[in-house]
Amino acid sequence: FNIGRNMALYVYSSFFDLPSLDPSSLQFLAVARFCAADVKIITVENASSTPSGLVPCFDDGNVIISDFENFVDYMRNAHREIVLDYELTDEQRTLSIAYSALINDKLVPALV
Repeated sequence: FNIGRNMALYVYSSFFDLPSLDPSSLQFLAVARFCAADVKIITVENASSTPSGLVPCFDDGNVIISDFENFVDYMRNAHREIVLDYELTDEQRTLSIAYSALINDKLVPALV
C-alpha cells in the first residue's frame, strides 16, 4: 500500500486550547494520532480552503477524503500494523456507531 509523503489534514481552527471544536475534525485528528501517521495539520476557517471544499479533508496527493469511514479504512490499509478497534466486541462496535450517530444528531447541531 503506497502512502504519500506529503499527507495533510485540513481541520477547523482550534479554540479554547482544543485542537478543534468541530466533532468531525476531532475524529479525523484522533485517527491520525492513533495511527501515528506523519500528517501535516492545516487549520482553516472555511471549507473553501480545502481541496475537497469540505472540512475535515485528508489529502495524500493522489487521494482526497472527507468521509470519516473512508478515512478510517484508508488509514487501516495504510497502517496495517495498527488496528484501531481490535479489542472491541461486535456489541461494543455497534454501540460505538450508535453513540457516533447520537452525537451527530444531537450535539453537532447545538455546536453549529
